[in-house]
Amino acid sequence: MEKNIVLICKEVEQSQELIDYLTLQGIHIDVSNYSDFDFSNEIKNYDAMILNGVGTEIDQLFEKILKINQDHPILTFVIKDIPSNTMRIAFLKFGIDIIYPESFKIDELYIQMENIFKKCNPPKKYTIKERTNDLELNPDNRSIIFNKNECMLTMLEYNLMNLLSENENKALTYEDIYSHLWNANSGVHKYRISNLIFHLRKKIKTISGDNHYLKTVNSTGYMLVNKNGI
Repeated sequence: MEKNIVLICKEVEQSQELIDYLTLQGIHIDVSNYSDFDFSNEIKNYDAMILNGVGTEIDQLFEKILKINQDHPILTFVIKDIPSNTMRIAFLKFGIDIIYPESFKIDELYIQMENIFKKCNPPKKYTIKERTNDLELNPDNRSIIFNKNECMLTMLEYNLMNLLSENENKALTYEDIYSHLWNANSGVHKYRISNLIFHLRKKIKTISGDNHYLKTVNSTGYMLVNKNGI
C-alpha cells in the first residue's frame, strides 16, 4: 500500500511496534508530536493521520481537525480508550473517522486502512499526462512509468519527482526541496529528503533497471538528469 501517513504521538516508544509494522507493509510513515507538528501546512503531504496517546490537548486538537477537514480533508484515526459513548460521538462529529481502543490489533488496523483506501481510490486506467525524459509521471494516480512498466508513488514521492522533473538537469538544494514539500523555511531535515530519494531510486530501478536518473549533488541537493547527461 503506497501511502504517506503521519503518526502523531506523545512518545515514539509507545508507537514503535505500529511504526515498524506499517513500514514493513510499504507505508511511508513520519512521526511527530502534538506540539511540533504543523497541522496547517504539513498535513497536505499525507494520505492519512494517526493520533496516538491523545490527552489533555484534546480541545485544541478538535479545533485543528475541524480546520483541516475544511481545507484539506484527510482520513483520521485515533487510538484511545473512550468509555463514554457521548465522547465517542463527539470525536466522530469533529472529523475522526475511526476510533481504536488502546488494546487494538495492529494487523486489523492495517487491513481496515487498506480497505478504506481501496474504496476511496479504486484502480483505474489512466492516460499519461506528464513526461520527464524516459520516465512518465501520471498525476491522476501518482505513478511513474517506464516503457509501460508502472510503479505507484506516495504523495511525497510524487511531489518530489514532479518538482525535480520541472527543473530537469538543474540542481535543487535541500532547502528548495524541503520548502516545497513541507512549506518550511527553517529547520531543514536532510534525512527526510534522503529517505525519499532512496525509495524513489529503488522504484525507478524496479521499472527501468537504472537508478542513475536521480543524481546527488554533493553538499547541495539533488537533480533529475537525462540519461545522455549521465
